[in-house]
Amino acid sequence: MEKQEADKAAVAQRGTAAKIQERRDAASAGTSERLELLGERLRAEVVREQPEIVRVHTEVIERTEQLTVTLHEERLIIETRPGSGRVTVDGKAIEQGGRIEIPLSRERAVVSTEVVPLEDVTIRTERRERSEQVGGTVRREELVVEGPRGRVEATPNGATVIAP
Repeated sequence: MEKQEADKAAVAQRGTAAKIQERRDAASAGTSERLELLGERLRAEVVREQPEIVRVHTEVIERTEQLTVTLHEERLIIETRPGSGRVTVDGKAIEQGGRIEIPLSRERAVVSTEVVPLEDVTIRTERRERSEQVGGTVRREELVVEGPRGRVEATPNGATVIAP
């Protein structure tokens, strides 16, 4: 980027120097011409740079969690007491004071997951404006008249010769 700017400046300097040389050549040939004094003016170009590449995405993070679940069982309990008579279940007699349990239902835990929103994230770009001072060297032409006795400078009261 800086090299491109330096190349542009060098081309501009060569262009100005070439125009000055053309004028000198025309003046030494004894021709009459209207002189236009040239000067340089600073000009700034704004170049967009992307200093970093930003990638926005999501990642899935896994972790193991534990839940405590209360499970129930339902049983049929048959108890006998002395003097209650004879009780048989599935053809088997239950002894006096005995007990038998028959499972009726049982719960088991089935683990699954559900997707729920955890956070609401807003992603946006923001453009800010700032002012920056930039500078450079500029050149300009000044009219110089030189005579046989030296350089001549124009003053409000006339011309003054300055010795060489």
